[in-house]
Amino acid sequence: MVASAKPLIDDDGNVIGRVETIRDIHDQVVARRRLLSLQGDLAAGKELLEFALEASQLGTWDWDVVTGEMHVSDRTLEIVGYPSSEASALKIADVRRMCHRDDLAESGADVDRVVGGLHRFYDYEMRMRHSDGHWVWVRTRGMAVSWGADGLPTRITGTNEDVTERRREEARHLADAEMLRIVLANTHQSVARYDRDLRVDYVNDQLIRATGIPASAWMGKTLAELQLPDADVWAEHVQAVFETATSGTFSFETAGPRGNAWFEASLVPEFEPDGSVGHVITSTRDVTDRKRSEDSLLTRATRDPLTGLANRAEMHDEIARAQAAASRSGRFTAVLVIDIDRFKSVNDSLGHGVGDELLVAAAARMQELVRSSDLLARPGGDEFVVVMRELEDPDEAARGAARLVEQFRRPFAHRTGELFATISVGITVSAGSGDADDLLREADAALYAAKEQGRDRVLAFCDGMRAALSMRASLEVRLAQAIEQDELAVWYQPEIDLSTGSIVAVEALLRWHHPDGDVYSADRFIQVAEETGLILPLGAWAMRTACAQAAAWAAASGGPPLTVRVNVSTVQLADPGLLSAIDDALAASGLGARHLCIEITEASLLKGAVTIERNLRGIGARGVRLAVDNFGTGYASLAYLREYAIAVLKLDRSFVSRVTSNEDEGRLVVGIVRLAESLGMSVTAEGVEDASQAAFLRQAGCAGAQGYFYSAAVPPEELALLLGTTFEIPA
Repeated sequence: MVASAKPLIDDDGNVIGRVETIRDIHDQVVARRRLLSLQGDLAAGKELLEFALEASQLGTWDWDVVTGEMHVSDRTLEIVGYPSSEASALKIADVRRMCHRDDLAESGADVDRVVGGLHRFYDYEMRMRHSDGHWVWVRTRGMAVSWGADGLPTRITGTNEDVTERRREEARHLADAEMLRIVLANTHQSVARYDRDLRVDYVNDQLIRATGIPASAWMGKTLAELQLPDADVWAEHVQAVFETATSGTFSFETAGPRGNAWFEASLVPEFEPDGSVGHVITSTRDVTDRKRSEDSLLTRATRDPLTGLANRAEMHDEIARAQAAASRSGRFTAVLVIDIDRFKSVNDSLGHGVGDELLVAAAARMQELVRSSDLLARPGGDEFVVVMRELEDPDEAARGAARLVEQFRRPFAHRTGELFATISVGITVSAGSGDADDLLREADAALYAAKEQGRDRVLAFCDGMRAALSMRASLEVRLAQAIEQDELAVWYQPEIDLSTGSIVAVEALLRWHHPDGDVYSADRFIQVAEETGLILPLGAWAMRTACAQAAAWAAASGGPPLTVRVNVSTVQLADPGLLSAIDDALAASGLGARHLCIEITEASLLKGAVTIERNLRGIGARGVRLAVDNFGTGYASLAYLREYAIAVLKLDRSFVSRVTSNEDEGRLVVGIVRLAESLGMSVTAEGVEDASQAAFLRQAGCAGAQGYFYSAAVPPEELALLLGTTFEIPA
């Protein structure tokens, strides 16, 4: 209510009273308050809208369809790189000139439908030219907001959004998806994807080719429904990935028309945005070649590469097993050590190739004559060993040995004619006492006695043969004196660079000028030296001598020193004083560590002793290189080769001798060279005896070679005459 009062005045101007009026204004007050509230809401709404647009980086625009004028916000101008001062000058034609012509047709059609009154809204994305010349992707959304008398829009308003980065990201995703599609379509791995129900929802072309099952048959099926082999095994592995959210692998073997094949499957989880595993992706690759290579390497770990017989390591293991069985059963173990008589003369007169052929033929003949339960081994050279286990009668060993000797009196057929090669056999029999070394030592003594008595015969170890062991003891004493009496020497065999024909290294080899007038090669006394510990002072002396000689050659020629390779036995490698011996040799000679290479055997790598590991790492830390001698005849793993940074693999001569006559051996040599190259190692081939072998090795990528084709081991003064020689490198 509103009250008002008005005075009542008489004719003389005096106030004689007043008139009061009361008026009801409730409706007006309510209406005004509503108006004020609406105005406040509009202002607040406008402020909120402007804030939201600013936060969302949206630009606004308002288009007068009749005049063609367009009013745009600062953000809209910012998107295309124009200052806000140009806003009033914009016409619809200006905006269209900014648009990419390839996008105008589609976007223009959308706009025309709104202008023509067919639609009220439009929403499209197009490219617009930025003021600096590059293109930006803009999403434009418009809505008709006013209409003329004819019902057609007179005003359209809307927003602009810069979606360039989103478009780029989408393009990257599309490119990645296309690349993934190409990879999956062309990979040699079979790929499939499984949902949570273990049903397949994707397979690539390789899986279709491998199984012969079309893609349509895979979709939505489990492996069990597809009746695939080992479906339950696959389901178990896939389910494990769903449950653990971790990747997994497993291997399996299948039988096919071309024989068994091996495969390796990898399983990885595909995560959903919430972190759960939505799918599991499997990829399967054929690892048959690798498996066969591994089997081949495993075979070579226990088999002699030339004859296929058991090697020294397997022989020792079999003797230990036979002795354990004999001690339990009360039966006997017999060890027969066999040598081919005058085998050296075959090599010297007919060549090592014929010698190898004779070894293979001898192995085959022995294999025919021994029992199926016997182990026939070739520990090295022309020596063979037969391990006979669980004998009821010790004389059975003698009868078996006699059969062997008798059958070897028959000649071997050969392309050059008949070859005669008798054998001598030494036997020892045990009821389970003694280790492999004891039995082999006794059988060796019997063999030595058989050769002393004229060869081509069998002798069993007996007490009288202990005299032979005494002679061995005498050899030990004589060898100890040989160092003091200057009877030992170091000879050198050159290693040739197969790319240049020049000498790049020499291998230091021990020789003993024995008082009997013969020059003993190391294989005649090195075992005694190792077993007695004489190898330690002998090895230290050889190390000093070889380093001094390499330095002397360099000083005489004025050029850089040759690399000198010095053999170190397992006994030396296990010696805590080895590193000091190396340091002393280098310091005394002045030879740089990089010019010294230590050659070790594969077996040395597997000993696992703390001192051996320390010495191997110490050798590498000094910059001295490591080489594995006679590679392929032992059983070193790739892990050891990498762990100790082996620089050189010296390929055993048993491989080299057959590279041109045996395709499998040739492929194996090529594989070893490539493997070494991938591991950062070089390969030197031992025992190269003819031009064809050298040519094959050069073409295979082998870096170096040594053997009689170039030069045997010679005294240092003869080697000096060879320095500077460029040897012929067969094409």
